[in-house]
Amino acid sequence: MSKTLDDKRKFLINNVFIFTNRIFSKVITLLIFLFIARKYSVAEFGELIFIITLTNIFSFILDFGSSNLVVREIAVDNKRQSSLLTNILAIKIVFINIIVIGFFIALKTLSINLDFKVMVIFSIGIFFESALMSVVKSFEGLERMNISSLLVMLERILIASTMIVLSHENLLMRYSISYLISNSITFIIAIVIVTLNKNFENSKINLNEVKYVLTNSFVFFLFGISSIIYNRTDTFFLQQLNGSEQLGFYRANLQLIESIYFIPMSLGVSILPMFSRFYYYSFDKFKSFFKMIFLGLFFLGACITIFVLFNSEVIIKILYGDKFIISSNILKYLSLTIIIFFINSLIGNTLIAIKKEKQQFISMLFGTIIKLVLLYVLTLYYGVLGTCVSVIVGEVVILIFQSIGLKNLNIMKIHEFKVYLFTILILFTFHFFVKPNLIFSFSIISLSLIFFLRKLIHDYKLLI
Repeated sequence: MSKTLDDKRKFLINNVFIFTNRIFSKVITLLIFLFIARKYSVAEFGELIFIITLTNIFSFILDFGSSNLVVREIAVDNKRQSSLLTNILAIKIVFINIIVIGFFIALKTLSINLDFKVMVIFSIGIFFESALMSVVKSFEGLERMNISSLLVMLERILIASTMIVLSHENLLMRYSISYLISNSITFIIAIVIVTLNKNFENSKINLNEVKYVLTNSFVFFLFGISSIIYNRTDTFFLQQLNGSEQLGFYRANLQLIESIYFIPMSLGVSILPMFSRFYYYSFDKFKSFFKMIFLGLFFLGACITIFVLFNSEVIIKILYGDKFIISSNILKYLSLTIIIFFINSLIGNTLIAIKKEKQQFISMLFGTIIKLVLLYVLTLYYGVLGTCVSVIVGEVVILIFQSIGLKNLNIMKIHEFKVYLFTILILFTFHFFVKPNLIFSFSIISLSLIFFLRKLIHDYKLLI
């Protein structure tokens, strides 16, 4: 089998594993939030989301931007897995005390009265989550998506299982224990897999390697910090300006949108290592794969946007119940970010693969600054809907600046997706005037997707 066919086969198989994993994981995550939203009050739901946001932030800080570095470096040189992983885990062990102190200070600064035991449990869980992600990313760099996918699925299964089994009335205690148990057990299993594969043989802590990791992760770290500020500042603004209930309405809808984001994010897992290889060893193949994925994500994102935009009330009622129905306009606004995020995710991974992560950071920086200004003003005067508008504008700004980083590659021309634009316009017009019910809308969009995605696969001869 030729190298080209081998790459095609690997791409397809890897994405089967990734998408199966992400669909499963997102469904489990969504079910967890639906369980919480229905069992507890909107205010309690909002309070938990606020704490989860903090744990995600500190988990990233503990990662210090090393995840993307791990994938790219191991994709180019598979032999580096043991060295990179050993030294990254050593750095995280050293940094954990700083993270615990930072988490405590953040809680006090934000005047959040979190029980000390719960705080400690969350803090330990942060370490295991970050450590687990390092191991998962190392397998992604090896393009062993079967292992990385199964580890992520296992973590989701464990957190859902413990949430069901535990009977604590205190929601924060219940979730914190589930968070710790799921991440610690999955991390131990991941380390056992690495050890059985003898990937830690002759591996040791090396100061030069530590320096290399810290130095080359710094741009990714800066990008991640900007990304956190960009993605999570709205949570803090709404909490402070509008209270937990309005935050609960907003985050419940945002959770649905972020569940859809798994599509480009999952694809990005296999895109990054493959694009890194293709860019350096076969630029024509790099261009071909980029065009295929761009057109696919563009059309898919647009179709999902149309479906959610015109069916938001029904979706909210089915998933969250009547008490959330008044927030359906929030879902309508946020649905406009879907197609933009799909393209942003692809371009962002492409910039990392071709070592233009500085352009990605600049894009996020400008997007963050503009979003923050709008976020404060619009949320103050227009509440949650103002927050939604700031999110949409921020995504557009990021798209514009990220696209600048690809302008010299000459890998996408406007005439190559005119037919897709025309089809999307027809679908939008049909929904706007006919206003079909949920099932009919889903059927029309699904048939359109099947037709064009089959055509796309055929055009680029991915299936032999």
